[in-house]
Amino acid sequence: MDPQAGLVWEQQYFGAAIPTWTVEPDVAILTQISRRALNIAEDEPCTVDFLDQETLNKVYIIHCADDYSYILRVSLPVHPRFKTMNEQATIQYVRHHTDNPAPQILAYDASNNNEGGFEWMVMDRMSGGALQPQFLNASWLKKEVIARNIIIYYSQVFKKRFNGLGSLFTSEDLQKLATNDIPSTMLLGEGFSTSDLGFCLSEIVSYPFLNDTHLHADVPCGPFKSSRDWLAARLQLHIWDIDNPRPSEPNSDSEKEDSEEEDPTSSHAIINSPAAIKARAQRLIDFCPNSSPTQKNQSSSSSTTTTSTPTTSSSTPATTSPLSSTGNASPLSLSG
Repeated sequence: MDPQAGLVWEQQYFGAAIPTWTVEPDVAILTQISRRALNIAEDEPCTVDFLDQETLNKVYIIHCADDYSYILRVSLPVHPRFKTMNEQATIQYVRHHTDNPAPQILAYDASNNNEGGFEWMVMDRMSGGALQPQFLNASWLKKEVIARNIIIYYSQVFKKRFNGLGSLFTSEDLQKLATNDIPSTMLLGEGFSTSDLGFCLSEIVSYPFLNDTHLHADVPCGPFKSSRDWLAARLQLHIWDIDNPRPSEPNSDSEKEDSEEEDPTSSHAIINSPAAIKARAQRLIDFCPNSSPTQKNQSSSSSTTTTSTPTTSSSTPATTSPLSSTGNASPLSLSG
């Protein structure tokens, strides 16, 4: 099955592309999936109703006996398998390392190779509502309490710093991939893991890296050992866009006339030409420092120049190839 079945990138004006659903999930099949995921017998009540839609997800509410309900989220395969694996790992990480309210994930399928044809996730339905309307009408004391709680949540996440840039995954999920599909990985070590899950950083799951043709671009997508490497990759994506232009249509006849009337020898046209944009991106890449500030400080304090390898703890070095606790190509394992 096509791992991106049900998805098409619709070209918009000025070269932009928007992910679009080509197939609507079948609610009857989603009900079957929900029953199996929640272990609900056929003679017990279970209904699935549409709740909301985002750009990349459709959200459904699962109604069960005793008025108890769950959330089913169905995802567009913009980054097959990795988007769902990253989302479940991030929720698990937040639940383990912070007091931030997060739903419990009850079941998920990071592949669209199922009867529903899409990746999905079943989780607890959390109580509450949107913050904005409540915050505007709240007393100053309540606003202070809310602000303090938000600060606590952010500080709890910020305390455990990663020595790399990438998206969160569990080593257990990545082990389920075919050997050739396992990406470069940076293990985070025992301090970040649980007794059941080992967390690691791998390729970035975000719009700049998965948007339309970017998913298959010959550009590094992480994990990155420094912000310099991340910035260089973002600039390389701009160069990729110049070398692989997307088809686009002008918005109207007047825009067509404007584009045709522009003098190609004008300063505006020259500065914004593909060649000029590509040259500026390449100059910025060349301008980026080759070492992070930490590495510079370490090298300046030593009489000899050294290259430091980022580590995730005092005893566990970070590694970026193939997943294993030792950095070897053996089957990966990362116990808490």
